[in-house]
Amino acid sequence: MLGFVFLILCYMGANVWLAYKAISYFSFLPKWGRWLIVVGFIFFTFAMPLMILGRSFHVPLFLWEHPYYWLSTGWMVFVLYMVLLLLLGDLLHRFIIRIPHRFPMALGLTALILIVGHVHFRNPVVQTLSLDLTKPATEGRMRVVAVSDVHLGYGITKKRLQEFVVQINEQKPDVVLISGDLIDAIVDPLREHHMEEELARINAPLGIYMALGNHEYISGIEESLDFIATTPIHLLRDQIVLLPNGVQIVGRDDRTNTNRKSLPELLQAVDHSKPIFLLDHQPEDQEVAEAIASRVDFAFYGHTHNGQVWPGNWLIKNLFKYGYGYYQEGITHIYTSSGLGLWGPPFRVGTESELLVVDFSL
Repeated sequence: MLGFVFLILCYMGANVWLAYKAISYFSFLPKWGRWLIVVGFIFFTFAMPLMILGRSFHVPLFLWEHPYYWLSTGWMVFVLYMVLLLLLGDLLHRFIIRIPHRFPMALGLTALILIVGHVHFRNPVVQTLSLDLTKPATEGRMRVVAVSDVHLGYGITKKRLQEFVVQINEQKPDVVLISGDLIDAIVDPLREHHMEEELARINAPLGIYMALGNHEYISGIEESLDFIATTPIHLLRDQIVLLPNGVQIVGRDDRTNTNRKSLPELLQAVDHSKPIFLLDHQPEDQEVAEAIASRVDFAFYGHTHNGQVWPGNWLIKNLFKYGYGYYQEGITHIYTSSGLGLWGPPFRVGTESELLVVDFSL
């Protein structure tokens, strides 16, 4: 809680400092122009808290819901890079080289960063792996498409979901795995726009399997479960399913549920002569260590977004041992995805939106 309060204070302080720099640079404007800057900063600073408050009371945003969501959350990234660039410019100006017009230069560079970041978000990359899990009880090959953190809602709309589904189907998967946070923060827009229609277009002969993420709880767990039930997704909450080819998919409830089963307890029912695939949303070090100790063959995580925007990816590397990408520990293959969608700001800076394609030899 104290960490959250600290972040809020930093964010407010950054907005105040940036507003001061803007008013100082544009001091030549008439008084009403400077007041317009102040009003603009007040609006954008509190736009996201107002959105969250309105969402909590189910206040509809109507036709402007999508742009308002992106503007209110995107403002955070705008402030981040403006502050970093202005601080860098001020340091260079003071100690190394005189730099005139630092504010418009920072504004232009920030705009360029955000444009490039949006392009990265709009064009997810396809990560591919080929893994040999040959075990006595299975044979053949299987292609898996694994995604996490789609975050359907006011940011990731039905139109964007259509594009995701096309990209998933292009990979011709046998199975689709979803490691949590299919839903962003409220179920209302998914129902209003009938996003279950697009999810029903995913073509995976052996099925679509999902574990819950923390955002399904943020969205209201009962509402989330009701929506998922309208889709062809097989939700696994501390459950195991056996595919016809012998692969066992284990889906853990999210750690938000403090009463979920421990992994050793859950894995008591598996057959270790057959491949074990684990879906678990949050790659906490201890949880991954348990998967390795339990000799899980393939463990798929999400949650971190790989920080989403720089320097968030640096932070993730220090917070999680398995914060992003592919790892192998013993027989256990581990992949933590940066997510197909994202939370909030529609930018990927120093990270990528991605889906994972794994060709397994069984």
